[in-house]
Amino acid sequence: MPSQTDEHLLQLLLQGDENALRLLVDRYASSIYRFAVRFSNDAALAEDISQEVFLRVYRYAFRFDPSQPFRPWLFSIARNVSMDMLRAARAGRLESLNEREEAGFLTPGQNPLESTDPTPEDRVISQESEQAVKTALRALNENQRTAIILKYFEQMTVREIADALSTTESAVESLLVRAKLNLAKLLSV
Repeated sequence: MPSQTDEHLLQLLLQGDENALRLLVDRYASSIYRFAVRFSNDAALAEDISQEVFLRVYRYAFRFDPSQPFRPWLFSIARNVSMDMLRAARAGRLESLNEREEAGFLTPGQNPLESTDPTPEDRVISQESEQAVKTALRALNENQRTAIILKYFEQMTVREIADALSTTESAVESLLVRAKLNLAKLLSV
C-alpha cells in the first residue's frame, strides 16, 4: 500500500479508522515527546503530554482543516497541551519530578536526551552545556521557547511554525530573532 499523507490519515480517522491514528502516532510520537521534553524539561511529564496530544488528535480530528498541513496543527496541539500541563504541574496539581524519582519511576539525574556512549569527561561537559541550554530555554517566554524548539529541534519551516502558533511568518521570524538574542545573553552569563 502506498504511503498515505497525514492529512489523508486524519480523514480516515474521521471515518472511524482507528488504525489511521496508530499510523499517525507511529510517525509523530517521538517528535512530540522530544518537543514535550524540551518544553517541560521533565521526561515523565513529557510522556503524559505526548499521550494527551494524541488523545486530543483523536477527539478533535473534526476540527482539522484538510486544506492545511497536518504537522503544524499537531504541534499547535502539543504546544497547548504542554503549556496546560506545565502550568498544572507548577500549581501542584501534578507530581513533581522529585516525587517521580522518589517513587522509582526515574533514576536520580536521569536525562532522556543523554547519549550512552560518551566518556565520563565528555558526559560532564555535555551535561553542563545541556543544562545551560535547558535553563536558558525555560527563561524564554512560551512563544519564543516554542519557536526555538520547533525550528532547531524539530526542523520545522517558518511557515509551519507560523501555522502552529497561529501567526504570520514575519512574526515567527521576529520571535526567532528575539529568542536567539535572549538565548545568547542568557548563555553568555
